[in-house]
Amino acid sequence: MVDVVALGAIVESEDLTAPPRQPTLDEGGYVRPWTPEELDAYLRARDRVFAEDYVYPPDRRTGIIKFGSVRKLAKLGFKSGFCVGPPETMMAGRRKTLESGSLSLYAEEFADLSDGQRVILKDDRGWSDRSDRLAIGCDLTLQAIRILDPDGKEFWMKWVVERLRFLGIDVDPVSVQAAPFKVEFGPRIQRELWQRESGGWTSVLDIIALGAIVETEDLTAPPRYPKFTNLGYTHPPTPEDLEAAIPESRRRMLKSGALSFYAEEFADLNDGRRVILKDNRSWYLDSSWKSAIGRDLTERAIWILKPNDPNDKGSWVEWIVRRLRSLGIDVDPVSVRAAPLNVEFGPRVRRELRQRKPGG
Repeated sequence: MVDVVALGAIVESEDLTAPPRQPTLDEGGYVRPWTPEELDAYLRARDRVFAEDYVYPPDRRTGIIKFGSVRKLAKLGFKSGFCVGPPETMMAGRRKTLESGSLSLYAEEFADLSDGQRVILKDDRGWSDRSDRLAIGCDLTLQAIRILDPDGKEFWMKWVVERLRFLGIDVDPVSVQAAPFKVEFGPRIQRELWQRESGGWTSVLDIIALGAIVETEDLTAPPRYPKFTNLGYTHPPTPEDLEAAIPESRRRMLKSGALSFYAEEFADLNDGRRVILKDNRSWYLDSSWKSAIGRDLTERAIWILKPNDPNDKGSWVEWIVRRLRSLGIDVDPVSVRAAPLNVEFGPRVRRELRQRKPGG
């Protein structure tokens, strides 16, 4: 039995001038090619798609299921297996999307295992968005996590375990629950993000990822003292600080089941180094966090740590560049803008997540 050490997705953009991409995997397994009969049924049914939500061809076995503006050909019955629309019927819509300046994005969701394997779980999820919303890599990271977030967490975790077993891989269900969710970018997304203005800086190194190590405080001990702030190093605490009594608010949190989280924010450089930028960000979660899984904590951390105001993103990029320059490291600002934001868990968070039974 192996562990799932991380779940995640490789996000990429389609070439809208080419025929639509054909997924090779769906939620249930492999997508089989169209039969001539299914293609004929699709072509007959698509002309009636605006008439009603469920449009059936004469044989009543296949049809287009419409969910709002999304229409898919399905085998009707208790189990629906989505097929991919024929490319020639979709080009007009793709040209319209291209002219609007939108991007067509898709994701290959994967599981990284403790034996070093990466297993693709499915690749049939896609969405469209305005290209100007890809302002910085951490925005796209959070967007992908939210779009790919399952509605039913317990069902999803069981599905991951069963999917891997179908592929001949037996994993510990607890490791699925505890795994963080990371987002990587494909070559076209990277190229899109790197085409932003660099601001005229001369680069020496690139940032390949920004991120944070998320950990919990020991609420029975004196408050933790950060070593790094927004401006640099802090002064070490005095002996009096270290011997200070535990504040009453921390006792109340401990009694209520709440936890105090903090993050060490880092930059991974293309020369292999990891540089800690700051570690003075913290937040509290009440006892409801105990029903969360690894991907929930990942999303929460990114939401807290990323710059929320679009006007702050430029200054955020500049701060990282200045922070690294103060440490003698010159980086390309475009690489800061393009970097995904990865979340890792510290030992106490990993232990807490693994102590639970799967599904809460």
